[in-house]
Amino acid sequence: MKKSVMVFLVLLLLTSIACYAQDYYSAEEIDVNLEIKGDFEIIETGKGSSIKYVVANLSFFPKDSLRQEVGVIKTTPKTDVEEEGVPYLWEKPKAGKYNFELESNIKLKNWRNEVKTKVVFPITTLPKHIMEYIKPTTTIDSDDDEVIRLANTLASGEEDLFVVAHKLAEWTKNNIQYNLSTLTVSVSEPASWVLENRLGVCDELTNLFIALCRSLGIPARFVAGIAYSDSDLFVDDWGPHGWAEVYFPRYGWVDYDVTFGEFGFIDPAHIKLKDSFDATQSSTRYNWLGYNVEVKTGNLDMITEVKGSSGEYDSNIDMVVYPEKDEIGPSSYNIINARIKNKNDYYISEEISIYKS
Repeated sequence: MKKSVMVFLVLLLLTSIACYAQDYYSAEEIDVNLEIKGDFEIIETGKGSSIKYVVANLSFFPKDSLRQEVGVIKTTPKTDVEEEGVPYLWEKPKAGKYNFELESNIKLKNWRNEVKTKVVFPITTLPKHIMEYIKPTTTIDSDDDEVIRLANTLASGEEDLFVVAHKLAEWTKNNIQYNLSTLTVSVSEPASWVLENRLGVCDELTNLFIALCRSLGIPARFVAGIAYSDSDLFVDDWGPHGWAEVYFPRYGWVDYDVTFGEFGFIDPAHIKLKDSFDATQSSTRYNWLGYNVEVKTGNLDMITEVKGSSGEYDSNIDMVVYPEKDEIGPSSYNIINARIKNKNDYYISEEISIYKS
């Protein structure tokens, strides 16, 4: 029996330029060089000050996966790269400023975790280590009444997990305005605030999407990384970005970037640096032992340089478009028919754009 595979389509009347470069979006591979730089300052706060050590544990760093291949990582000062972080150590340092760096070449691949069969919703059983990702947090307050109410409304009558996740992502994308006025250095607004105010940045749109998932017992986690954007809102093409991963039983973690409208996949111009329970996880944790001293920490600078890209990712669909009528008159209109076929044996979500002539 031939397997039936869904394709989700979003029809848009384009009024603005896309937020990501099409050549990177459709590339098979992108080669980038990534530099992560941090700094701190040791300040004497009283007489007889002394400090035995300072440790800066960097948790934002690239790891190997099926969609990104990480080359040799160079660190300054030299240190070992561990599973959970990169610990930089200074023993008996003097007062003053200190810097640390990480550099690596990364090959980004156009890869997705293919969901090929229906995963039944609601989910009835989960591995113990996944259960943590259905719990609420301060910023992902999935126990909020309004969040629960909306999620249940969107999921009503559905029995397919991919359909439910798509509906939650699509609602968030279409109903929450991307607005930099909520961008702050130290705090990300909780999902309930985003739902009430209907605006936020990528972290906050992701918070709401994850909260909607968790309120329905769907495991989801926050991903921090870097992504490309050619939007005029940003000074740099590559910058910090947040998206989500949703857990599908039998398949594992599947990418959802609600800010970019990528549901069930992400384009290759994404560099994953860390996954966590929510957006409040710090990028660098400092520890020190001393007397009458203060350690003032700086921000991380992440510099991405594209070395090259190759290949072109084939479209997931075949589409034939034709007008309902061969001829129309002035001030008239015509119905456009689109016959669409999913060329793959897995679920896809594709955006189809209608250009107004």
